[in-house]
Amino acid sequence: MRPLYTPLFAGLAAFAGLGSEPTTPNRVPDDPDLGTLSWLVGAWTSDEGGKVVDEHWTHAAGGTMLGASRTVQGGKTAFFEFLRIEKTPEGIVYFAAPMGRHPPTPFRAVELAAGRVVFENREHDFPQRIIYTRESDDVIRARIEGTQAGKARAEEWLYRRAPVTPGQPRPG
Repeated sequence: MRPLYTPLFAGLAAFAGLGSEPTTPNRVPDDPDLGTLSWLVGAWTSDEGGKVVDEHWTHAAGGTMLGASRTVQGGKTAFFEFLRIEKTPEGIVYFAAPMGRHPPTPFRAVELAAGRVVFENREHDFPQRIIYTRESDDVIRARIEGTQAGKARAEEWLYRRAPVTPGQPRPG
């Protein structure tokens, strides 16, 4: 019988970032297509713990997908972010501009498959990874993770497809 501590230690070592390999092997096709991310297109909402988070993505055109996110808490905008996913010579890159910050922070796609994409920037303070997973046609999960002040940290949102009705403000 194989001891349990060996796989446990290997898993902990990988999570802690020991070694020089990236945390996710590069699993992106040689010539990636933004169309692979078409499941992100649309309006998404998460309403948890008194915070309403809306995220919107456009369809791919001209080598880009544009996105925006807004968090409303207590009837006020607590956070917003401008987003862009772009096909570049280096591959698919996610650019995040929290609170409109310029220049945006790039995260390169390291995993791209039907219904899942992982973006990574190991040099960024937090997060180092951004993960989107399609759970169904009407549900996606977004997760940010990495280390901050030497400690593992993660945040996750479960988004449901939101109806977009002109002239109908959402509560929150």
